[in-house]
Amino acid sequence: MLIIGFFFIFFSKVKTTDKNVTSSISVRPFLSFLFLILLLYLATFRSRSVGTDYSMYNGFFFMTNQQLKAIYIENGYLLIYGIARWANNFYIVPFISFLLFFVGIYRFSKEVELSTEVLLGFLVCSYLYCSSFNTIRQMSAIGIVFFALSLYISDKILPKHRWLNIMLYVSIVYIASQFHASAWVALLLPFIEYIPISSTLVFWGGVLTTIGFFTKFINNVIPQLVILFPHYLTKHNGIDSAFFVDQGSKGIVEFLPILIQFIFLFLICYYARRFIRTNKFISSGYLVYLLLFIGGGNASIIRVQAYLLPFIIFFYGKYFQDGSGSILHLKNSVVKFIIILFFIVYFIFRLLRNISGVVPFTLG
Repeated sequence: MLIIGFFFIFFSKVKTTDKNVTSSISVRPFLSFLFLILLLYLATFRSRSVGTDYSMYNGFFFMTNQQLKAIYIENGYLLIYGIARWANNFYIVPFISFLLFFVGIYRFSKEVELSTEVLLGFLVCSYLYCSSFNTIRQMSAIGIVFFALSLYISDKILPKHRWLNIMLYVSIVYIASQFHASAWVALLLPFIEYIPISSTLVFWGGVLTTIGFFTKFINNVIPQLVILFPHYLTKHNGIDSAFFVDQGSKGIVEFLPILIQFIFLFLICYYARRFIRTNKFISSGYLVYLLLFIGGGNASIIRVQAYLLPFIIFFYGKYFQDGSGSILHLKNSVVKFIIILFFIVYFIFRLLRNISGVVPFTLG
């Protein structure tokens, strides 16, 4: 799957100006569709052992809606489970969940003019596809949020009616919250466009993130903020829950990939200012995603950070697709190769550590 993903990224660079590749260009949509069907199939028909919490979601299928409400399962998933029980087929749950997630990021990719090949390639190579096997309720909400963002940033939908646009965005976020209550944090995402992103900001952001990652600073702040979310206080049995104060697993090995990404972003901000200006929203979104590592392994921060996770796809996808110019006297193609190499190594690293519980992968 990793090989196919990188093939799609590479294949997207073939230009239509060469008459000899016209036929291959014409089959791109068909190949993209086949790859999407494969991803949908694997996400839907994987066994219950694939994904750290997938067996739990399978167990929900045998519970009543009243029982699910008692453990804070949102109305959107009560509806999905109702449909699945009516059809007597649990696979409807992961099928709809993955569709909600993918349709949202696909709609956003069209708004930022990212090719489908690159979207699918980086969806896999960024490990986001594997991550989507877990917390499937939140992944569904993330898809709905990015659908809302695609409409919000569009210059074709309500461009002259700002307040109507805001109301539309809030309404769709409300729908997303019916799949995972954390979606309300997405109300802050439109403000990302006002971040004056620069190499200087990235540098100091990296310094603060490093300090926060290895200290308890954020863990001391979180308990003061969660009182704004009584739903989570009740769900996790109070302010002293490990969900709010546990630092998680933190160390040099976990931080090194974050540092490398900060370096990539710093260099692109410094040497490719035009790319950053042209893609300011996704660049700022990616920066905020990296900054949230300031919480280390704090579970509540990770929940918030998840809504920025797709910006990895859009930032590097757009850079691979449109980025130009040398960095540190390296040719643009060399820079892109280094970035791709990083994602290859990082993917394998996470696979070896079985992040998201996807190894061994079996169908069931």
